[in-house]
Amino acid sequence: MSTFIKILKIFLIIVFLGNTKNEISAQDIFFEEEVSRLIIPEFGASFMKPTGNFADKLNVGGIGLEGSVHFQLYPIHPFTLGVSGSYHYLDHVSIEFVEEINGIPTDLKESITTQVLHFTGVLRYYLPVNLNEIKVYSDLLFGPKIFIATYRLVDDDGGEFVNEFEVEQSDVSLSYGLSGGLHIPIWKNIHLHSKATYLTGISASFYNKRDPPAISPVYAIDAFELNNSSTQSIYFSLGLSFYL
Repeated sequence: MSTFIKILKIFLIIVFLGNTKNEISAQDIFFEEEVSRLIIPEFGASFMKPTGNFADKLNVGGIGLEGSVHFQLYPIHPFTLGVSGSYHYLDHVSIEFVEEINGIPTDLKESITTQVLHFTGVLRYYLPVNLNEIKVYSDLLFGPKIFIATYRLVDDDGGEFVNEFEVEQSDVSLSYGLSGGLHIPIWKNIHLHSKATYLTGISASFYNKRDPPAISPVYAIDAFELNNSSTQSIYFSLGLSFYL
């Protein structure tokens, strides 16, 4: 909780310093003719890099997609409230073997895939900075980070005779953090957005591929070990924003 208080203090300092810059008003941040509240959907690609204790327990980064939507609190106002979600693929192991089904030798493939889902509430503050129409913002984020390991078993014909799927393991880390980003105008109300995010969270359990690797694992799950750690991560995102 002390980390959350520190993150909240940093965000409030950013807002305080921004509001002391009287030479640039909130009206300069958005379109001067804007008379209604903006809705700002965002879509992009993201890379997750574990840090700190989390990096010691999870030896891969995550590549994925993210999306969010932000609602301006009032017309020509520097604050928005929004929600965001992301999916990051972590790792995958598959093993092929032959098993007799109804007296017939059948080629089977068993696999384990690890991934992370993340959902957050977002309070965004657009800083009163004039950089040739480039908008600078900071986000305060809070929400669950969900670790999921899925199991699948299919036959060599793509699942015609055998097709099993289940969640092997899952756990939730309540996460919070800060991000900073830019909206760079491209065309009309379309902006390129670039963002860096730091998120930390309470301890959770997750599967990590063994290092050194398991030698000739009998089952796909044998290639993984179950770890537990707090979940500090840095995210780098690139995508498009739409001012509607």
